[in-house]
Amino acid sequence: AVAGAVILLLAPRARLSSDPFWAAVPLMLLAWPIVWIHYLVLALPWVLVAGREVPRRLPGMAGRTAFVLVALAIFVGFPPGTPGLGEAGTLAVAVLYQIPTVALIGAVLLEMMAKSREDERLSLRDPTLVR
Repeated sequence: AVAGAVILLLAPRARLSSDPFWAAVPLMLLAWPIVWIHYLVLALPWVLVAGREVPRRLPGMAGRTAFVLVALAIFVGFPPGTPGLGEAGTLAVAVLYQIPTVALIGAVLLEMMAKSREDERLSLRDPTLVR
């Protein structure tokens, strides 16, 4: 998993955020989950930058719904009232502590699935050329 994140980090697809740095932030955070308490806030600008492009790059209700779910999970992070690791039961660790992981994986997948600017240019010329 770490090797895959490193490979994607070297050439992030900045389709949704249109910026390689912000496209790489979810990957950087996935590689070092120990820093989430302090640095998960770095994913918030990705939500704002990518959110501007959602209508054009993720057409359809499914893409927009996926973005909203990922954005909500990033904003929430660890839900308020989540017990500490020493006090948490197995279910709390398995569900509540995985919310940031799932949100960041979703952000990476949305970046990869979004239409690129090249796709937009091709669709303007010939709609049959785009996937």
